[in-house]
Amino acid sequence: MNRTCIRRKVKDLADLRKRGFDIIEDIEKNTYVIRMDGPKETLYEGGVWYLRIYIPDTYPFKSPSIGFVNKIFHHYRIKKKQFPK
Repeated sequence: MNRTCIRRKVKDLADLRKRGFDIIEDIEKNTYVIRMDGPKETLYEGGVWYLRIYIPDTYPFKSPSIGFVNKIFHHYRIKKKQFPK
């Protein structure tokens, strides 16, 4: 990983920390887990989700891969199942 990529990765991770995200660093090479609390005054308030983020060696020229570790349900899909037309 070149210096430009390393600087950008460090900067972006620091920005996430400033915004209040908990980051579990390097569980594997270039892979991080981030804790995300549900936004207030939404259906997700009080929930906790974890995102796994893989940052490639070529970042920022190649985008990171992001996915939820735990299941997340979209409120619109839940509504449709509860109230079919």
